[in-house]
Amino acid sequence: MRISRRELIHMGLAAGTALSIPSVLRAQTKPAGARTARMVMTGDLSVFDPIFTTADIIANHGLAIYDTLFSLDSKLMSQPQMVGKWGISDDKKTYTTGA
Repeated sequence: MRISRRELIHMGLAAGTALSIPSVLRAQTKPAGARTARMVMTGDLSVFDPIFTTADIIANHGLAIYDTLFSLDSKLMSQPQMVGKWGISDDKKTYTTGA
């Protein structure tokens, strides 16, 4: 029995496809958790403290995992973000936070 080069390539592709189907199906059967966030960084993190360095990759990492007590809304008004209860003194110089 003679097999041409073209037939050999077709059989190799068919065998490779058949062997890879179980791994594709296995990868899709396990859904990611509802609270899972995945982030692809452009390089390695040298430091985890965004205050310690000014590298963009560290700043992006910091923005992704750290939160602030207050944040600005679309009208640039300060809104509580991680604070449950908070107050401002009459002279507007002291902010107090509670649980």
